[in-house]
Amino acid sequence: MKLPEKRNGSETLIATRRQPTAPAADRFDALERKLDAMQRDQALIIALLRRRRRVSPAFDGRLLGAIAATIGGDIFASSDLVRRAGHEPELRAVLGARDERKIGAWLRRLRGLRIGPYMLHGDDRDSRGTLWRVTVDTHIQASS
Repeated sequence: MKLPEKRNGSETLIATRRQPTAPAADRFDALERKLDAMQRDQALIIALLRRRRRVSPAFDGRLLGAIAATIGGDIFASSDLVRRAGHEPELRAVLGARDERKIGAWLRRLRGLRIGPYMLHGDDRDSRGTLWRVTVDTHIQASS
Protein backbone atom coordinates (compact mmCIF):
# COMPACT_ATOMS: atom_id res chain seq x y z
CA MET A 1 0.00 0.00 0.00
CA LYS A 2 1.31 3.41 -0.85
CA LEU A 3 0.46 6.59 0.96
CA PRO A 4 0.77 10.11 -0.42
CA GLU A 5 3.37 12.34 1.13
CA LYS A 6 3.90 16.02 0.40
CA ARG A 7 7.41 17.34 -0.19
CA ASN A 8 8.15 20.84 -1.37
CA GLY A 9 4.57 21.30 -2.59
CA SER A 10 4.60 18.25 -4.81
CA GLU A 11 3.02 14.94 -3.90
CA THR A 12 5.08 11.78 -3.97
CA LEU A 13 4.16 8.26 -3.03
CA ILE A 14 5.99 6.39 -0.31
CA ALA A 15 5.83 2.65 0.24
CA THR A 16 4.61 1.32 3.57
CA ARG A 17 5.31 -2.07 5.03
CA ARG A 18 2.27 -4.35 5.39
CA GLN A 19 1.66 -6.09 8.66
CA PRO A 20 1.79 -9.86 8.37
CA THR A 21 -1.70 -11.35 8.40
CA ALA A 22 -3.02 -14.81 9.10
CA PRO A 23 -3.81 -16.95 6.09
CA ALA A 24 -7.28 -16.42 4.71
CA ALA A 25 -8.43 -19.88 5.83
CA ASP A 26 -7.51 -19.13 9.46
CA ARG A 27 -9.31 -15.79 9.36
CA PHE A 28 -12.36 -17.45 7.80
CA ASP A 29 -12.40 -20.14 10.53
CA ALA A 30 -12.17 -17.46 13.23
CA LEU A 31 -15.05 -15.53 11.69
CA GLU A 32 -17.09 -18.72 11.40
CA ARG A 33 -16.53 -19.47 15.11
CA LYS A 34 -17.60 -15.94 16.03
CA LEU A 35 -20.72 -16.26 13.91
CA ASP A 36 -21.60 -19.59 15.56
CA ALA A 37 -21.17 -18.04 19.01
CA MET A 38 -23.33 -15.07 18.04
CA GLN A 39 -26.07 -17.37 16.72
CA ARG A 40 -26.02 -19.37 19.99
CA ASP A 41 -26.24 -16.13 21.96
CA GLN A 42 -29.11 -14.94 19.78
CA ALA A 43 -31.02 -18.21 20.30
CA LEU A 44 -30.51 -17.94 24.07
CA ILE A 45 -31.71 -14.32 24.12
CA ILE A 46 -34.80 -15.19 22.07
CA ALA A 47 -35.60 -18.10 24.40
CA LEU A 48 -35.22 -15.87 27.46
CA LEU A 49 -37.40 -13.16 25.94
CA ARG A 50 -40.12 -15.68 25.10
CA ARG A 51 -39.96 -17.13 28.59
CA ARG A 52 -39.85 -13.70 30.20
CA ARG A 53 -43.15 -12.67 28.57
CA ARG A 54 -44.97 -15.09 30.85
CA VAL A 55 -43.29 -13.78 33.98
CA SER A 56 -45.03 -11.37 36.31
CA PRO A 57 -42.26 -9.94 38.53
CA ALA A 58 -44.57 -8.84 41.36
CA PHE A 59 -46.57 -12.07 41.56
CA ASP A 60 -43.63 -14.36 40.88
CA GLY A 61 -41.55 -12.44 43.40
CA ARG A 62 -44.26 -13.17 45.99
CA LEU A 63 -43.99 -16.89 45.18
CA LEU A 64 -40.21 -16.96 45.46
CA GLY A 65 -40.36 -14.84 48.63
CA ALA A 66 -42.88 -17.22 50.21
CA ILE A 67 -40.71 -20.21 49.25
CA ALA A 68 -37.60 -18.52 50.67
CA ALA A 69 -39.45 -17.69 53.90
CA THR A 70 -40.88 -21.20 54.24
CA ILE A 71 -38.11 -23.44 52.95
CA GLY A 72 -35.09 -21.14 52.96
CA GLY A 73 -32.23 -22.35 50.78
CA ASP A 74 -33.14 -26.03 51.11
CA ILE A 75 -33.85 -28.22 48.09
CA PHE A 76 -37.52 -28.98 47.42
CA ALA A 77 -39.89 -30.50 44.87
CA SER A 78 -43.24 -29.04 43.81
CA SER A 79 -44.95 -31.77 45.86
CA ASP A 80 -43.17 -30.38 48.95
CA LEU A 81 -44.74 -26.98 48.28
CA VAL A 82 -48.23 -28.47 48.07
CA ARG A 83 -47.66 -30.35 51.34
CA ARG A 84 -46.22 -27.31 53.13
CA ALA A 85 -48.97 -25.03 51.86
CA GLY A 86 -51.31 -26.88 54.23
CA HIS A 87 -49.33 -25.51 57.19
CA GLU A 88 -47.98 -22.20 55.86
CA PRO A 89 -50.63 -19.51 55.22
CA GLU A 90 -48.30 -17.26 53.16
CA LEU A 91 -47.38 -20.11 50.83
CA ARG A 92 -51.01 -21.25 50.60
CA ALA A 93 -52.11 -17.71 49.66
CA VAL A 94 -49.61 -17.55 46.78
CA LEU A 95 -50.15 -21.09 45.48
CA GLY A 96 -53.93 -21.03 45.69
CA ALA A 97 -55.50 -24.27 44.43
CA ARG A 98 -52.66 -25.17 42.04
CA ASP A 99 -51.60 -28.80 41.92
CA GLU A 100 -48.05 -30.16 41.66
CA ARG A 101 -47.99 -30.13 37.86
CA LYS A 102 -49.10 -26.50 37.57
CA ILE A 103 -46.63 -25.45 40.23
CA GLY A 104 -43.87 -27.35 38.38
CA ALA A 105 -44.74 -25.57 35.12
CA TRP A 106 -44.73 -22.23 36.95
CA LEU A 107 -41.32 -22.95 38.45
CA ARG A 108 -39.90 -24.06 35.07
CA ARG A 109 -40.81 -20.65 33.62
CA LEU A 110 -38.90 -18.97 36.45
CA ARG A 111 -35.81 -21.21 36.34
CA GLY A 112 -32.64 -19.17 36.08
CA LEU A 113 -34.38 -15.80 36.15
CA ARG A 114 -33.54 -13.19 38.78
CA ILE A 115 -36.71 -11.69 40.21
CA GLY A 116 -35.84 -9.05 42.76
CA PRO A 117 -33.35 -10.62 45.17
CA TYR A 118 -34.51 -14.16 44.34
CA MET A 119 -33.23 -16.68 41.83
CA LEU A 120 -34.68 -20.14 41.28
CA HIS A 121 -32.35 -23.03 40.43
CA GLY A 122 -33.61 -26.39 39.23
CA ASP A 123 -31.15 -28.74 37.63
CA ASP A 124 -31.42 -32.02 39.52
CA ARG A 125 -34.22 -34.59 39.37
CA ASP A 126 -35.39 -37.46 41.51
CA SER A 127 -38.48 -39.67 41.67
CA ARG A 128 -40.61 -36.63 42.64
CA GLY A 129 -39.48 -34.61 39.60
CA THR A 130 -37.27 -31.54 39.41
CA LEU A 131 -35.52 -30.49 42.57
CA TRP A 132 -35.56 -26.73 43.14
CA ARG A 133 -33.68 -24.27 45.31
CA VAL A 134 -34.23 -20.54 45.84
CA THR A 135 -31.22 -18.34 46.48
CA VAL A 136 -31.49 -14.85 47.88
CA ASP A 137 -29.05 -12.07 47.02
CA THR A 138 -28.92 -10.03 50.22
CA HIS A 139 -27.50 -7.02 48.37
CA ILE A 140 -30.73 -6.53 46.40
CA GLN A 141 -33.81 -5.22 48.16
CA ALA A 142 -37.08 -7.12 47.78
CA SER A 143 -39.85 -5.01 46.28
CA SER A 144 -43.07 -4.95 48.23
